[in-house]
Amino acid sequence: MVGAVIVKDNHILSKGHHEVFGGPHAEVNAINHLPDNVNVEGATMYVTLEPCAHTGKTPPCVQMIVKAGIKRVVVGEIDPNPLVAGKGVAYLKSHGIKVVVLNTLLDANNAYRFYFKHHRPFVTLKYAMTVDGRLNFSTTKRSILTGNQAFLDNQRRRQNNQAILVGANTVAIDNPQLTIRKSSSGFPFIRLVVIHDANQIDFDAQLFKEVTNKTPAWILANKNKVGMVPDNVKVIIKPVWTATKICEYLSSVGIQSLLVEGGSQIFNQFVAENQFEQIITYVAPQLFGEHALPVLTGKELGSPTSLTMVSVNKLGNDVKLVFERSN
Repeated sequence: MVGAVIVKDNHILSKGHHEVFGGPHAEVNAINHLPDNVNVEGATMYVTLEPCAHTGKTPPCVQMIVKAGIKRVVVGEIDPNPLVAGKGVAYLKSHGIKVVVLNTLLDANNAYRFYFKHHRPFVTLKYAMTVDGRLNFSTTKRSILTGNQAFLDNQRRRQNNQAILVGANTVAIDNPQLTIRKSSSGFPFIRLVVIHDANQIDFDAQLFKEVTNKTPAWILANKNKVGMVPDNVKVIIKPVWTATKICEYLSSVGIQSLLVEGGSQIFNQFVAENQFEQIITYVAPQLFGEHALPVLTGKELGSPTSLTMVSVNKLGNDVKLVFERSN
């Protein structure tokens, strides 16, 4: 998430942000948005992340900044990507541009920063549960737990992640769409399903009705699909898909953030292997009793997992709790 603003004589001349994956960066969009009759010579650019100095999917932003005549650049933080990591600042300084680095770490870039530091995606486990810690009243039918405010809050959460993952049981029982409603994002959003045998997937499920090149579906399976799969659906085969192996694979293809939305066995696997950084739970004012489906099922945890509470918010009749892994 990067934004840029160009200012001169205490007046904002233009703004820009990174709108589309593979498209112009925020700095370039801000320069392109300048009115034709504006003299930008000597202006200051404020940008949340260090401008790039290498050629990737787009040319180096620093070259366009120099060419535009901007004389001062205020950078929110140095880019942790080793392809950039100070090179953009060095280039600007070498071309006579004054650079100020604020070292302001935006929450919006937490996953990006985490990915380059730890070389794996920032994983968030998200679920709705009853007061007594249950996901579904029945193991064969979806239970509607939370209200509209929690739904909308989770939609915003999805927009901040590159991929969303569920298990095969969640697809079969909940039949979710796993989409971002009314999203104008220009970035791909990948839906992932973990299953043993890809032949058991029902391609008439809601998840597969809206697959596009911007919202593809990936099936992580142990056994390959016999026959054709729908367009924009990819089957990826490994002998075993543990939480660790899922994160390793996603990291290898550049996925920096993952939202895990179910079910209980998948949650348990990520917790047991310490492959998560954050838990978001929406607590609904209901009680289901001991025979209902709990949050975690499957392999026993080797030891207790300590969490740090980050925030508590009331959303209508529901309560949103956010935790971080303590270690």
